[in-house]
Amino acid sequence: MLSRVLAALLIFTLSLAVSASPLYYRSPVGLLPSQTLSSPSPTATSETTPTDGTDSYDSDYSSQKKNESETTLDWMYVGNEAFREMKDDIMEQVQDAPKVLFLGCSDSRLSPEILFQTDPGTASTHLNLGNQYQSQDLSSSSAVGYAIQGLKVKHIVILGHYGCKSVEGATDQVSKSKSSAMRKWLQPIADLYTNSKRFEVRRLRALRKGSDLKSTTNATPSGLRALVEENVKASVQNLQNEIKSLLGETAYNETELYGHGLVIDEETGDVQDLNVSFGPPGKELVEPPFDKVPKPRMHIPQGKFEARKKKVPPTSVDGAQVAFSVDS
Repeated sequence: MLSRVLAALLIFTLSLAVSASPLYYRSPVGLLPSQTLSSPSPTATSETTPTDGTDSYDSDYSSQKKNESETTLDWMYVGNEAFREMKDDIMEQVQDAPKVLFLGCSDSRLSPEILFQTDPGTASTHLNLGNQYQSQDLSSSSAVGYAIQGLKVKHIVILGHYGCKSVEGATDQVSKSKSSAMRKWLQPIADLYTNSKRFEVRRLRALRKGSDLKSTTNATPSGLRALVEENVKASVQNLQNEIKSLLGETAYNETELYGHGLVIDEETGDVQDLNVSFGPPGKELVEPPFDKVPKPRMHIPQGKFEARKKKVPPTSVDGAQVAFSVDS
């Protein structure tokens, strides 16, 4: 216990050095020195903590930190100790009620609070696989209902991300690596993949039916990125329909509530607007201040990107020769 208290005191002292930053309270644990993640003993800390204030540590300590963080939860204790020391400052910044509800994806490693550096209490977040909104999903529906009627949020954002493993997994529903619950949950995205008229998605779908593996590989990034976008758009549409049903036509027209669809590239940090925002009729639409994704191509020339076919030798039928071709 004594070692933990000493470690916490050291953390608090170091955290004061970064307190001048306006973002220090937004992610206290993330801004703590990296050695706190494994809560090492004071002896280990004194041997490995650099004296010049840098974040460089020797390879032995880094290996130790990684191994311990994978098997212990000491970092939770140390982080909570740091939070308690900064609690008063943080609570002064907490908003009375959130302004926005984010519906995001469970497989994203970056939360909306980190991506947008929100102040404490500014945002409420609900996550699921593939950032889906379906009216029959009681979890999402209740979160949205409470955000609108209880928290009085002004904006609801469906937030997708490129590289989404949930979306990619939905294109292969026969995979044995997914549980039946996962397959059922991802089925709406699988249906979107099967029926989408989006150029890149249809191209990916067609090439996967053929034997040109190289072409399929090249088409995968653009096809999956397009599917991520279409999935967000579908959820925004479902959200708008559900809100009308929840509030009723009259209340919907009078409530200052806006819905948006955004997508983020986690590799670059760039956020783009999918241009599907909605709001109360008769009022100026409040749109996200991000660049808009270019309008998608929905048309494919007839016969292009079809699965390869192999020819079958002509067959005689009542003296006439008939040629056939079948999908390979």
